[in-house]
Order: sequence, then C-alpha cells, then structure tokens
Amino acid sequence: MSFSRSNPLGWALYEVLTSAQMNALDIDHANAIDGADGGTYTPGSPLNINNLKSVEWAVTYYPQVTARSSKYYVPMAPSYISDHSASSSCVAFGNDWAMSTTLGDLGWYQKYVDTSGSPLLAGLKIPFAPKPWWGNIKYIGFNFKGAGAHAGLPAIMPRLVLNSVPYNTTTPLDQWSLTDAAASTAIYQASHTVISPELTIPLDGFDDVSWFFYFYGEAAANALVDGVLENIFTLIQVTDIRA
Repeated sequence: MSFSRSNPLGWALYEVLTSAQMNALDIDHANAIDGADGGTYTPGSPLNINNLKSVEWAVTYYPQVTARSSKYYVPMAPSYISDHSASSSCVAFGNDWAMSTTLGDLGWYQKYVDTSGSPLLAGLKIPFAPKPWWGNIKYIGFNFKGAGAHAGLPAIMPRLVLNSVPYNTTTPLDQWSLTDAAASTAIYQASHTVISPELTIPLDGFDDVSWFFYFYGEAAANALVDGVLENIFTLIQVTDIRA
C-alpha cells in the first residue's frame, strides 16, 4: 500500500478541506508507522525500497530480522580414507577407498566389499551466515555408480549416515541414515542420485556441534569392488537470522 495525496494540487489560501479529504488523511495517519512509540504492524504486501537508499541504524544499534527461508546445496568432498591393508584382499590397494579417475569417473572408489570395511568420513561444513542463525537440514543425499557386471543387487547396499558430535562429549549421535534403494542392477550400475525424504534436523546452536557424514559401501552377496561415490550433498534451510 502507498499513500496518495488527498489534494494533489495543494490547498489554496482559505480553501476548505472536504470531508472526503479529511477522512483520507485520517485513514492514512492510522496506517502510518509510529516512529516515536513503535508498534506491531501487519502489511498486506512487502515494503520495497526501489532505489539506492537503505534503512540505517545508528552505531551500536542493530535490527532484529526474521529472514525468508534460504536453501543451500553444500557439496561434500570426503576427506578421510581408512587403511584396511591388514586384509589380504585389500593389500594391492592399501585402502578401503581410493580417489581415482582411471576407471572413467572422478570420485572415491570402493576397494573392499567385506562387511568389516571402513566407511568414508566427510565433515559437513555449515555455510557462512551472520551469527547467530537458526535453520534445518532439509535433505541429505549422494550420487553413486555401481561397478558393472553385478549378478544381482548387493545384499547390503551403500548407505550414508549423518552424524553429530557435541563438543562437550565424544559420543556421536546418528541423525539420519539413507540407504541406496536402486530398483535394478541397470539403475544401480548407472550414475544415480539417492536423496532423503524432507527432514527437519535443527541446526540451532550449531557452534557447539560438529557434523559428519559416514559413507558405507556395498557388501555381502553380489557385492563388487570399484563402485564410485561421486558426491555427497546436503540442503540446508536458514529460517532465522538475527544480529
């Protein structure tokens, strides 16, 4: 809403205000923002400032703002591979996982398929935002491509676990687990995206918590080496930013 002038031409000397003009002034006055005593307002439309001017606060005074929700895709780059060289089936590779492009894809290749194989560990970096802020992890997911020539889907499919560790404890807390649910070997052996249902995992007070992903590869019957984890991602929704 914007106010219109009650008398666009202005009042001439001794010109009488009409009742319609006085009522329009009274309505606009009642709808104006009280700059002295403040108040609570419910605009019917957004307040838009359409030039280079901005709202300014004096030094040491800051606005409290509830922000419109913003979503961020945060790609994950796994940062740790665990050594499983004690296993005779893994001596040639030296690790459960290896970064490689030799098989045609850039990603982390699974080099050990026993159930005792170690997961990849990836730290979740919270995107920069003014602090303190509040939000939620809305989705987690990963891109995976199984090796070719599977006789059937692996009995144990790849799995992503979101984990949090408060700074005052060493006990990790599983927040969500997501398992690859590819419906066929054809789908599984092609690059495919696995994504969670919509989540509401709060990030309130995230300064006191570390967040990690653990990725477990395929295992047991029909499992093969050289499946590739191409990416891990999260979608974070910032719901509130306060100065």
